[in-house]
Amino acid sequence: MKRTENRPDPTLFYKKNWNRSKYLGTWVRVRLGIFSVRFSVIFGPDLNLLTPTNRVHKFSGSAQLKSEVFFMEVVLEFIKTSTEMVQKLLQVLIGNLGVKLDDSRLHELMGFNLVNMNFYPPCPNPDLTIGVGSHSDAGMLTVLLQDGIGGLYVKKGDQNASPGNEVWVEIPPMNGALVINVGDSLQILSNGKYKSAEHRVRTTDVESRVSVPRFIAPLPTTKIGPFPELVACDGVARYKEVVYGDYMKNYFEKSLDGKKSLDFASI
Repeated sequence: MKRTENRPDPTLFYKKNWNRSKYLGTWVRVRLGIFSVRFSVIFGPDLNLLTPTNRVHKFSGSAQLKSEVFFMEVVLEFIKTSTEMVQKLLQVLIGNLGVKLDDSRLHELMGFNLVNMNFYPPCPNPDLTIGVGSHSDAGMLTVLLQDGIGGLYVKKGDQNASPGNEVWVEIPPMNGALVINVGDSLQILSNGKYKSAEHRVRTTDVESRVSVPRFIAPLPTTKIGPFPELVACDGVARYKEVVYGDYMKNYFEKSLDGKKSLDFASI
């Protein structure tokens, strides 16, 4: 999906300033061959900022503070300008299933937003490590903005292929384009008609990589289960109704392992 307007690119700013954004929640993962740095910003249903920013007062340098404030402004601009696109995309996807949702239900299904800034330093031995292991996202949709380095792979074909026999396809970066991934929640609601994308990230030994995924998910108290219209049409419900907050709790309690998180809602 192409970005048609000239908007600030968070990947460029973050790559230059990632080491100065730690007060906002950066954390480093160097375990089990996984090497990346992540910075997260959480938004509520009205795009109000939920990430605590009180730690900014620990910094005394005015130049650095201005840099951090500008960084947040770029992130907010990215969020706000992509919101209308996300809403329209969800309406089309759900409408194509023959399901009509009122505004309040749609608001519930896309009421939680999380933006991650992922920084992957170059690795001298990329074959011995991974940036992010194989997994699917838990929410409805993921809107991914990536730089020009590459490294994102999506699993193709048989989702149950044995280790070593999987087919992984690289998603090459395109200037001005966004990558849209379907998440587990949309797979559950669609009764399996839409499949969440199993994907992973490989590191490189050439240059650092930055990606900015925006996760659109239901509110934690929202119940998700196959739409009744689809159960009536298919004659079977492939998933049970679960509270999204419970699904997320189970999702984060387990390590990344393909799409096994869906077992929590499977019948």
